[in-house]
Amino acid sequence: MDEFQRKTFKTSDGASLSILASMVTNAMSKEQFEWMVQCNLRCPRSALLRPFGQSLAATLLYNQFHMDWRDQIVKIHKPTLIIAGRKSVIPWESQVWINKSIPDSELEIFEEAEGGGHFMFIENREKFNRRVLQFLEKG
Repeated sequence: MDEFQRKTFKTSDGASLSILASMVTNAMSKEQFEWMVQCNLRCPRSALLRPFGQSLAATLLYNQFHMDWRDQIVKIHKPTLIIAGRKSVIPWESQVWINKSIPDSELEIFEEAEGGGHFMFIENREKFNRRVLQFLEKG
């Protein structure tokens, strides 16, 4: 994972473009994708490559890649909505496990055809927002 992080963020454009392209579906417009790339590139690559602990961005990225949260997830006993994308880089099966591990949690999986990539909140914001509001209104 360390090598992946170095390769991904060593340049200011190419690696980010290919990684982001792998995280979306055909539901995302070219305009949305370009906006997302520009947002991503606002974070200086050097901040993502600093050693662990020297940058908030690097620390968050390191934790995302290296931490195993399973022992913490099973401690959650609050209303929880889990939203996943069938084509997300985070395997949807892991979200099924999370759903089974949190009592009375709810799981919504966006299919690829409905923008079910890693950024379903951008690709299909109407369904995403509707589902979040539905969950909050029950609370």
